[in-house]
This record gives sequence, structure tokens and C-alpha cells, in this order.
Amino acid sequence: MAEKDLVTTTPSTRSGRLAEPISWLRKEVDRVFDDLVRQPDRLFNFGSLRSAGFPLVEIKDKDDEYKISADVPGFQPDQISVSVADGVLVISGEADDTTKTEEDGLVIEERHRGSFERRIPLPGAVAGGGVKARLKRGVLKVSVPKAKAPSAQTVPIEVED
Repeated sequence: MAEKDLVTTTPSTRSGRLAEPISWLRKEVDRVFDDLVRQPDRLFNFGSLRSAGFPLVEIKDKDDEYKISADVPGFQPDQISVSVADGVLVISGEADDTTKTEEDGLVIEERHRGSFERRIPLPGAVAGGGVKARLKRGVLKVSVPKAKAPSAQTVPIEVED
């Protein structure tokens, strides 16, 4: 009775068929552990939308201002904060809403809890004052005026005796 060659009877991960799924799985597991090391608080932060890239934003660079639109469905104006500091626009919000309905003896209570923070570095200098924010139908629109570029100035030279 001849011994079977294990190399020929065992499916090889290097031959191609199993290599792709196994290498993909290994990369995903490595990525998860790398993320845990870099941001350990994300593992158990179920009520936060911070890590999901929320809110989705659109940024337009106009001649004299930056226009930012952010989708914030379900949030009210008093639940959202907008600030600009050091060339970074910060949009954050926190909701803790409860709705309760009773119908035919059945009580339905829904809770919505969550928070988010989105930091958006602006590409150029901004004027601190004059930032405006408006909320309409779940879309937050923010206008951030650009800082005026200093104009060229001719400086006269004084003569001293």
C-alpha cells in the first residue's frame, strides 16, 4: 500500500480556487484589528453616527463663499450645532426623541437616539463672521464667506533729514 502524497490530495490555497477568499478574509480580519487599535471606542459606540461619515455633505467652492449642504434627516434646528474655527467647519448634532402612540389598546413607543460630528477642513481662509446656516426638509445649508485676499498696496517712502 503506497502512501498518498498529501500535497496532491489536500486542496491548496495557493492554487487559486481558495486563495482569493482566504486572502480576502485575512485582510478583512487584519483591517478590523487595525481599526480597533486606532479607534477602540468605535467597537461599542452603537448610538453614534460619527464613524459612518454622517452627515453626507456636498461642498461647492463659489467665488466669494463656500456652500455646504448636509443631509440631516430627522434632526431639528435645536439639535444641530454649526461652528467654524481654524479653517474647519464642524457640524454636530444629538437627538433623543421619543414618540408614543396608542391605538386600540396597543401602545407603540419609538425612540431615536444618536449623535454625529462631521469636521470639514475648508480649502482656503474664511471670514469668521457671516457664517449662515439654514435647515429645510432635512437638508442643512451652510454658507461660509471666504476671507478677502489682501490687495496690493503701494507704500510711499518717507524721507528723513
